Amino acid sequence: MKLLYPDRVLYIMAEEEAANYPIENIRDNYPKHYWEATSGNSWVRLHIDTQASAVGISNTNALQVDITIKSIVFGTATSTSSGKLIDTGATFQTSLVEVGDFVWNHSDQTNTTVQSIDSETQLTLASNIFTSGEEYSIEIGDLVAKQTYELGGISTYFALMTDTGTSALREALGFSLGYDYGYQSIKHNILIEFIASSIAHAGVIRAGRITEFSDPNYGLQESLKDFSIVKELNNGAIYIRNRNIVKTYSGRIDVIRDGQFYQFMRDIIQLNGQQPIFWWISSNLTNTDWVVFGKPDGMPSGARSYFSHSEIDFAIQEVV
Repeated sequence: MKLLYPDRVLYIMAEEEAANYPIENIRDNYPKHYWEATSGNSWVRLHIDTQASAVGISNTNALQVDITIKSIVFGTATSTSSGKLIDTGATFQTSLVEVGDFVWNHSDQTNTTVQSIDSETQLTLASNIFTSGEEYSIEIGDLVAKQTYELGGISTYFALMTDTGTSALREALGFSLGYDYGYQSIKHNILIEFIASSIAHAGVIRAGRITEFSDPNYGLQESLKDFSIVKELNNGAIYIRNRNIVKTYSGRIDVIRDGQFYQFMRDIIQLNGQQPIFWWISSNLTNTDWVVFGKPDGMPSGARSYFSHSEIDFAIQEVV
């Protein structure tokens, strides 16, 4: 089991966004309140602080998602000059910045590319996007090579439907995925490229530190919770108002006492409370259905059953 906590995202940007579905929507706790592009193929970028190792995505209709962890040079523009990026603290040449590298202005969410490297402290850009005091990052290569997720295929669900049927069903429900790309002690960018059969969208995106525990013991429970309203009327008819049906998981994990026990119970659950986070319910099962953006369904409880280990009973409810 893996938990993505705390979140380490500093800035976000989208290649494009529909008027009523801005990129800021991916930062709230409501996967159905999503960011939407204006085409089927579009990207989202995240600027990530140090000490991060994973990214989670919920409620996307993309049938393919490509994720690349980008190595960056970052800093703050120290003066204003048209078409230039000037930073007296930079070492652009030594850092191997190249023509064509992607440049992101974090302060106003604009982007351009490098046109020429003038000196260690000055670049000429394809567009004029900087004034003094604005933060930036420049992507100078791949820190971790591109990882591709084929979400529309039959392997992401179960083998009782045709490939076409599975794709259509999962696209309607929304896909979730989690990518553990390895611990990074430095700041970096994450490039997420969505490929959808219609207008691409995504609900919630988080990136941060992964904390790993043992997988749940045998007997893991998976069920559905229906929030629909059902009333029996006086004439014997039934009134039904359909509302969300969400997934729930419950089980037991064995953890090392006292370190892992208190890490789970206090450092994560007690500090975070009911705020939803990304859970990899199982680390060994790679099906994307085991990645859930959810909250505790009641507080977990523990038992000191063994000399060196403890048991924690948990329940998770999907958030939509």
